[in-house]
Amino acid sequence: MNEKKIAKVINAELAKMLENGFISEKQFESITDTVNKTAENFKQQDSTIEVIDERHVLFDSEVYTKSKQGYFFRNKPLHVSIYEYFHNIKVPKGYIIHHVDFNPENNDIENLQMVTAKEHHQIHNLPSHLKTKIFICQICGKTFSSLDSGKRCYCSTVCKRLADKENKRVEKVCVVCGRTFLASNKKTKCCSNTCRGKMSWDNESERKRYDLICQVCGKKYKSLRPYSKYCSRKCKDFKHHEEEKAERRRLKQNK
Repeated sequence: MNEKKIAKVINAELAKMLENGFISEKQFESITDTVNKTAENFKQQDSTIEVIDERHVLFDSEVYTKSKQGYFFRNKPLHVSIYEYFHNIKVPKGYIIHHVDFNPENNDIENLQMVTAKEHHQIHNLPSHLKTKIFICQICGKTFSSLDSGKRCYCSTVCKRLADKENKRVEKVCVVCGRTFLASNKKTKCCSNTCRGKMSWDNESERKRYDLICQVCGKKYKSLRPYSKYCSRKCKDFKHHEEEKAERRRLKQNK
């Protein structure tokens, strides 16, 4: 329903009746005021976007379907219809309605801007770190603009600290290196996987070790592997060196 056209037709008919003397000027003014107010009320009712399902919305008594790019279309894009509806103009040829926050699903009138095709091309070809987007803080709900440098959740460091407290992150001291860190689990003891590995290695109760004797130096040592043969890398290299010398002697004798 186009309430503007209906009101325009009624006002034209009233003007003809005024010219022919069927109504007085006072009657003409009172009736036209009523018609214009009624049309404005209908406009306010139709100005909201009603969500039908994931792919369809209702605006101005017309159903728009969502495309793969995230835009809603009928005879024209939904954001263009919204801009023309609120500004009471038709978008001129060569101009494009741009989403300020680069989100095609955000069709609020404050987020729509009319620019030329050249300006629109320049805006969308800016590097991502130069594009300004609108974000909503997850703590205070405040909207703020920032450069598009990734996902932004909080408008300030204060809100970020509040978020850390809400997530129950507790400040703890690493039992291995002594560094302070934030942990979401109260049972956490180490600040990193490296320190966790060191703690696990030193804990006799967590890992079983075997009593063995080195085949080179005869020294007693403990190892996690029951088939270990050498107590150190030095003994292992010495054994391999001796085996290589023996192999070379054997090859000389065969010649």
